[in-house]
Amino acid sequence: MKKFTALFCSICAFLFFDARSLQAQCLPLSSLLALGNTPITQSPSSAVARYLPAIEWAYRGSVDGGKDPYWTFAPQGSTAASSDDAAPAWISLRANQGKYDVVFKTPMGSCVNQLKSELRALKIKTEPITCVECEGIRYVGDGYTVNIYSKKKGAFPNVVVVHYGTIGTGQTRDAAGSLSIGQ
Repeated sequence: MKKFTALFCSICAFLFFDARSLQAQCLPLSSLLALGNTPITQSPSSAVARYLPAIEWAYRGSVDGGKDPYWTFAPQGSTAASSDDAAPAWISLRANQGKYDVVFKTPMGSCVNQLKSELRALKIKTEPITCVECEGIRYVGDGYTVNIYSKKKGAFPNVVVVHYGTIGTGQTRDAAGSLSIGQ
């Protein structure tokens, strides 16, 4: 009976910590908005250290060798994934209009559903986003937008882009966060 109890406790502990790390890769709306609202006078690294658990987010370098830094999720006690596609979540900050645009990527639909639920509770304006081979919706808050793209192809089918400032009529941000002008 003692062996069974010890085995049961080991399995429960593993499941508890595994579930906790999966939940940790889902970022609440408050963290994403706080990161995006950080003035660019504060470095991206210090912003991430302030709003995300440093023990679970590993700095990876710059996006495509550019100047935009990014981090991947690495649960406590593990090492960062050897490739970005193997990481369970990915986040990048890009300076824009005195603040940061935040790009958060995850394969977990539950993370996006959590964010959508938080945004719906705010009862802010929504707009559909035209997205080739995916679904997109924009939430327009007071001075910020949150674009959510889901069902994309690739390692990260769910992408969230938080932008502070205004986006003019006919302009959109694609799933990578790049500004494009519609017709």
